[in-house]
Amino acid sequence: MIELQKQFQPKARNICSACGKDVGVSKLVVAGNVNICFDCSDLAKEIADEKRKGIAETEINQIANTLSTTRDGNFDVDMAQALVYANRLYKAGYRKVE
Repeated sequence: MIELQKQFQPKARNICSACGKDVGVSKLVVAGNVNICFDCSDLAKEIADEKRKGIAETEINQIANTLSTTRDGNFDVDMAQALVYANRLYKAGYRKVE
């Protein structure tokens, strides 16, 4: 009986570390000792993309604020125009280094 139970237990290499489902080796991404199924990998990417989008919006707004104000704090450029420029700068690869 014990021999039969061992035979039908899923192998650890077939189980997703995130959701715990037995999906088989062909549907897993293996990184070190962590197995992630395609569904969990897709979900993680969606979550990461949403966070990146929020970070990008915050950085674009900060760039626009910098572009639209002078050193003494007065508005120099219309905020709508500053956002257009800030968006272009961000897409061109500008990132603020802290």
